Amino acid sequence: MKMRTRIFLFLCMMMCVVVFAATPLRAQTDVVEFDRDIPLLRLWAQYNSYAFPRDLKEASEVVRNYKGPVEPKVPEVTFYEFDSPQHLQGRIDGLLHGIKITLPPEYDHYGYEVRRFMNSVGRIQIYSNRYAIEDELVNIEKAWVVFRYWREALIAEIEAIDEGIKADATTGSKVKTMFNVNQAVVKAFIIEMQAWLNANQALLTFLADNRKLYAFEQGNFVFKSSQAASQFVALFGARERAKLEMREYDPFGKIVY
Repeated sequence: MKMRTRIFLFLCMMMCVVVFAATPLRAQTDVVEFDRDIPLLRLWAQYNSYAFPRDLKEASEVVRNYKGPVEPKVPEVTFYEFDSPQHLQGRIDGLLHGIKITLPPEYDHYGYEVRRFMNSVGRIQIYSNRYAIEDELVNIEKAWVVFRYWREALIAEIEAIDEGIKADATTGSKVKTMFNVNQAVVKAFIIEMQAWLNANQALLTFLADNRKLYAFEQGNFVFKSSQAASQFVALFGARERAKLEMREYDPFGKIVY
């Protein structure tokens, strides 16, 4: 009788352990469901802290009515030729034109056009309108074309200046140092712009290819799976981080996507 009692108690304890162990799994499922519902404004505010209201009572209404960030005005302009300096110092300084040095739009042939094509690539319509996504993917391709010409021109100018320095034995150390600094800035800029264009393109491509996996209504994303939600959040974050890096360059300081 004692043996039967012990067996009965043992089985009861095992059942309790099984029930206890199963409880966190149900709780975890609830969390996954919640993570499929993503307010765009809350996601945006993770990288742009000014965007989210401090008053939580207003938050839900603001989320529903969110129309996206205010885009800078980048109208089409007529470009004019820029008289490039012929002396070495001027050419070294010129490497930073449009990168660290802001030029009037009509003289900023490459940078201004890139910003114009990228100005609305993240507009709120892309989340619910496939034609808007397609239009902005075309704009990103146009920005890539301009950037490739710019990159080619910058690399060619760096190589030409380098050859000029090597050919002139009288070039001072100050000029050489300035050249090394400026070419390092240019090369970093090229890498960061590539990352920025890639990040925007990857986000829009994901949205275009997975339109059946999500819905966007009243400022909220609702994803059919936690995997799709996680992938979207990761791509959105990559775009925002790349954007913040680009905003460190003065001419690109007002981009919003």
